[in-house]
Amino acid sequence: MWTNELIHIPSSKTAMNELSFIADLIGMLINCRHIILFKHFDKDYDFDAISILQSIGADVLFYEDDAELDKLTATKAILYNTNYIRLNIPTIYYSYGNYDKTNTCDTIISASKYNSIKYKLDDSILIIPPAVNTRALIGHIKPTTQFTVGVVSEGRDKYPKELILELISKIPKDIILAVSFPPNYSEPDVIEAIRKHKNVITYPVKFMAGLYHISHCDIVIYGTSSTYDPVYSRTVIESMAFGKPVICEDRGCFRQLFQHEENIMFYKSVDDICRYIDRFKNDKTFYNKISKTSQIRASWEDISVYAEALRQMVRETYSGKSNINNREGINP
Repeated sequence: MWTNELIHIPSSKTAMNELSFIADLIGMLINCRHIILFKHFDKDYDFDAISILQSIGADVLFYEDDAELDKLTATKAILYNTNYIRLNIPTIYYSYGNYDKTNTCDTIISASKYNSIKYKLDDSILIIPPAVNTRALIGHIKPTTQFTVGVVSEGRDKYPKELILELISKIPKDIILAVSFPPNYSEPDVIEAIRKHKNVITYPVKFMAGLYHISHCDIVIYGTSSTYDPVYSRTVIESMAFGKPVICEDRGCFRQLFQHEENIMFYKSVDDICRYIDRFKNDKTFYNKISKTSQIRASWEDISVYAEALRQMVRETYSGKSNINNREGINP
């Protein structure tokens, strides 16, 4: 059936790597080629994620407005010999740090409990974190010749400029500070500070490059701009899966997910970070404890844990239990 071959994801703010997890798993679960419609994403920035979607047989289409969506679906109607595409597209909204109440969808999924509370979503809404294959990362620990501290964040508008500048000024000279940046990052004072310090290196952030960056660090610092309210972080989970102790900002969703000095270290200031770095560097027993317990915690976030819940959601969406056959159309 056509309804088993096409999925519509109308959010215009959710990151592609989170959306790709839904498309990827639905592609595997229904075992057929499918078409995915996205509303005006940054196709250059999200190139890697789009490539992954295409590699699993997805025909990824982008549209700006209803008229363009009608044109795209009309084209596919000819290919699939049906006149009811707009009525039969199962629509899944993945709420990850945003929620647009104007969207009419068959199914809503929330990325975390914190996200559901923040956007006042119904308690019955399915919670599935962004897909992270954490169990595949366990054991892939790269040795470092000099103690290396990675600094990671989220998208290009969430980078903690002040945190990075203060870290650069306070990091001991015998430690490598490896800072990840989004493409075309251009804060002149940050770039100038990095240029002046030989123990600071940078990594570009792309879909898979982040894993390469994390794997070459001894510990990882996670921080975001003060205006950002994190509802989840793949990067933190992936770092933990690698067995890299994480020093994490103490806000947003993280207190709900992790325990201080058990599987993570929370900081409120750069001075806190420096104390934790010194402890991890010089106390191997403590380092190994956090490394092991964080790997165990990350394994609970593995996509396999949520696979059955996702399968049930797919069954219900495609069987019409989410009111798919009673809608008059889609409001993207």
